[in-house]
Amino acid sequence: MNKKEYHRQYYITNKSKWQEGYNKDKPSPKFNKDKYDAWLSNNMEAYLVRSSRNSSKQRGLEHTITVDDIVIPTHCPLLGVELVYGNTSLDRIDNTKGYVPGNVEVLSSQANYMKRNATINELKTFATNILCHYS
Repeated sequence: MNKKEYHRQYYITNKSKWQEGYNKDKPSPKFNKDKYDAWLSNNMEAYLVRSSRNSSKQRGLEHTITVDDIVIPTHCPLLGVELVYGNTSLDRIDNTKGYVPGNVEVLSSQANYMKRNATINELKTFATNILCHYS
């Protein structure tokens, strides 16, 4: 039984507990978005490692990178836009390998999305057609 199915079965078995709440007398701590954003902007490398670890588990990939393996440039190497909290993404250079040292780079989220969904030839065609169409 996989993790998702286990949790589904657990919820069905313990539905009344979930509906009642485990401890209604103790309120949940209020989420402080400003505090989280401040932490994240100062610890972007740690965030990228943590999110890549989750991604590698879902995809069944090797994950051996640490915070020391992450180098965040000031600008995206592919699009040239400034990298700030919210538009930063960790990319695997060779998608046949996992998140291992030497196979990751930090890009803008937009560049990583474009790279993930298009082949090199599609990107070349797109760039050529954009230049011809808008020049």
